[in-house]
Amino acid sequence: MGYNVNLERVREIPSKTAAVGTEILLPIPVENDKRITVPCLLLRCGATPQTLTVLQVRSLDYVAVDAAGGQDDVTISESAENLAGRQAGIQLEGGTWFFTEVTASAAKTQTLAANLPAVGVGKDARFAIFSLPVEDGNMVIPLEANGITKLEAPCPGLFVGRDFGFPVVLHLTNDTDQARILGGTVAYIAK
Repeated sequence: MGYNVNLERVREIPSKTAAVGTEILLPIPVENDKRITVPCLLLRCGATPQTLTVLQVRSLDYVAVDAAGGQDDVTISESAENLAGRQAGIQLEGGTWFFTEVTASAAKTQTLAANLPAVGVGKDARFAIFSLPVEDGNMVIPLEANGITKLEAPCPGLFVGRDFGFPVVLHLTNDTDQARILGGTVAYIAK
């Protein structure tokens, strides 16, 4: 079965590791109205099997008021749900993305684990709220212990972003033994 896609760009997925016991989170930003697809990913596990989960955007909200650079909170327009513990992506002016975790929610104000970059964020910026690893809609890939796992798939790839313009976050458990994302390839396709 073939697919017709308009490949716009291909980029490398960088390597990433963390201290044992700390989850490895690697956001993959999207470009404007493109869709993410990952055709190749290389991972390593220590003596314990690990799990790779591709966190998808659960819902999309918007920033309600301008937020200055360096502050650690953002007010969103619609969701008053408690988002604590969720990954979030905020699209900055110029199209780049800022990724962090929501550490606390009070009504529609979200406290972030990291301060906003110096440029701040403007009203109506996109605020992507990601699924938790245990929720439906994510791709879950169990990884074997003591080895390197090479995941490859022809077009459209191992997994794709939920929709055009939606980023994803790679979530790798890192329990008891060192795990690592060694790298890969992300392809951006157009409509």
